[in-house]
Amino acid sequence: MRLISQETLYPLIRMLPEMAKKAEERRCVTGIEGLDRIIGGGLPVGGTILVAGICGSGKSALGVEFLVRGALMGQKGMLISTVHSTEKLMTLTPSLDFFDKKIVDSGMLKMVGIEEAMKFAKMEHQLIDIEGAMQMLTSIKGMITSGSVKRLVIDSITPLLMEMEPSAGREFLKGLANILYEKKCTGILVSETSQLDNYETIVADGIITLGNFERRGDILRVIQVVKMSGAAHSRSRYVTDSTSLGLLLTPMLRGL
Repeated sequence: MRLISQETLYPLIRMLPEMAKKAEERRCVTGIEGLDRIIGGGLPVGGTILVAGICGSGKSALGVEFLVRGALMGQKGMLISTVHSTEKLMTLTPSLDFFDKKIVDSGMLKMVGIEEAMKFAKMEHQLIDIEGAMQMLTSIKGMITSGSVKRLVIDSITPLLMEMEPSAGREFLKGLANILYEKKCTGILVSETSQLDNYETIVADGIITLGNFERRGDILRVIQVVKMSGAAHSRSRYVTDSTSLGLLLTPMLRGL
């Protein structure tokens, strides 16, 4: 066995803190312990993450916890809802022991309806065209910039894309990914589908799927990381449970 000399080892040891710092700058720690563990320490900073799954699988809970955890760590977050008003959003926020309404009152977590992002988009056509999509992107970029937002969740991206012409939807997704990368704002796009053959998956830097799994008459919620750029992540399925302590992940035992 070849031994490493002190002359070689000491410079490497001195480099470790700097290497760790650079690694932290590349990863956005979600704060969801089990998730961070299986994705290599966090999401890619400035990345576009698709969280896809069927209704009731826990997608919105994951997105909200991602924002709340971030706010508690000093990172401003914004939730854009394409379905509910901001007033209703507050009533739908999961009951988390660590959630403090002060993070909303202080502006660390902002909840807005899609109307705020669409108010500058021209709606002359039945569907939003490319010009309207670009105007919407300008509005979202302005909110990210003015609010120093580092975490963004759009819940859900599906109805928004349904209101766009196909070409406008593709340009919107590409433009949004570029904005997030430029602003070093990590974004989660919630998608109401379990099919991974659409354009969102091409643009996404990471893909997390949630769904149900039947075992011995019980319906289990499961989560799987399909793709995560820059991370040697686990591809196993994990059983999840939404609790007052947040999202809990447990390895799925085989053969039971």
